[in-house]
Amino acid sequence: MAGLVAIKTRAYRAVRGARTRLRDLGRFHRLRALFVAAFAADVAVTVLFVVASYANADRLVVSYRAEFPTRLIVVRNRSQVMADAEVILDARYRFVIPRLDVGSIGIDLRDFRDEGGLPPDRAYRPTTAVIEHENERFELQVGTSESSP
Repeated sequence: MAGLVAIKTRAYRAVRGARTRLRDLGRFHRLRALFVAAFAADVAVTVLFVVASYANADRLVVSYRAEFPTRLIVVRNRSQVMADAEVILDARYRFVIPRLDVGSIGIDLRDFRDEGGLPPDRAYRPTTAVIEHENERFELQVGTSESSP
């Protein structure tokens, strides 16, 4: 606790000292210091936003492959093993993967079921996928894959 009080005291003295030094400078220098501080804060916030936005961008990738004789949903997991991951296509068709290992897995589109227990028809092409695992939810666009994973 004493360490926190010491840190608080040092920070207060540093801010007070900086304010005194800025007050002693001219108006132009104060304005320049304000612009530099605002620019630094803007850059820091922008970098944090970009890093947070792209941190999970490529953890999971879902693609659709329409090859004879099957139509596959390929899920590429690049992060960690997931148990009981549920894949939901277009908020309609569902499939539970008991264990989603790191790597690729192909799921036949006929294994997905809607609420009535029916598989998708032959002309169905998925556009969005949601993968739910424990308390995580990944909303993904389904791409098309022409080459093998």
